[in-house]
Formats: sequence, C-alpha cells, structure tokens
Amino acid sequence: MLTAEFGFIPKDYLRFLEVTDGADLVQCVFYCVGESEFLHFNNGEVYKEEYPKSEWYVFGHNAGGDPLLLSIDGTVHVGFGKSVKGESRQIADSFSEFLSLVVFGQNFGMLYGESADLAEDAWFAFLNKQGWI
Repeated sequence: MLTAEFGFIPKDYLRFLEVTDGADLVQCVFYCVGESEFLHFNNGEVYKEEYPKSEWYVFGHNAGGDPLLLSIDGTVHVGFGKSVKGESRQIADSFSEFLSLVVFGQNFGMLYGESADLAEDAWFAFLNKQGWI
C-alpha cells in the first residue's frame, strides 16, 4: 500500500517498517503505517503544501517537531516544519545511513543543526557511553 502511493520509498526503509512499524527514541519519532501502538501519521495532510507527496515522504519528526523526510532521490532531510515552505536540509544519503550515522552515530547533532547544544542531551550521552560517537 505504501509503495503504491510513494513509489520512491527505498527498500531499507521498508525493511525498517517490517521490524518496527514505528518507534519513539525520544529525540526522533518514526511514524507507523500499520497497526502498531506508535504514532500514526497521514503523510498527505499536515505537510501537503510544504512537502508535496510527489517528492517527499514524511516518516517522522525530531524532538523539536521538525519533519523527517525521505526525498524522491532516496536522501534523508529534516524539514523546517510549516514555517518555511518546502525548505529542508539533507542529513543523510540514505535511510540506512540516517539510522547508523545520525540516529545512532557521530552525526547525531545533524537532527538539530550545527548550533545544537548537546551537552545535556540524554541520547547524546548514551551514544557517547556506548562508544558510538
């Protein structure tokens, strides 16, 4: 069903959904598409003007509420919500890279931008403790 509406959804994201169907990692929420207990999200309604479904798939949001986006070219971006129409910044070349380098790795700060103060961030502390960053 998801691929019928969003033909550009990459296989690594579909595999992630098969395992999780949504997740809440405090700093990053992944929307579910099935029957899980996680947040359901109608991709086409909230951001339909800012991020058209023909070019973007909104798969979650960061702790600041900014949308996490899969682009038609497979790259991952963080959007600027409804405040800046259609603008975003790329944070990973693929969904797999997003998970390994941004959510669980050394590029974690990219979820919030270069000026993010992560000194008291619990997830950042956890990643450091694990030796992942």
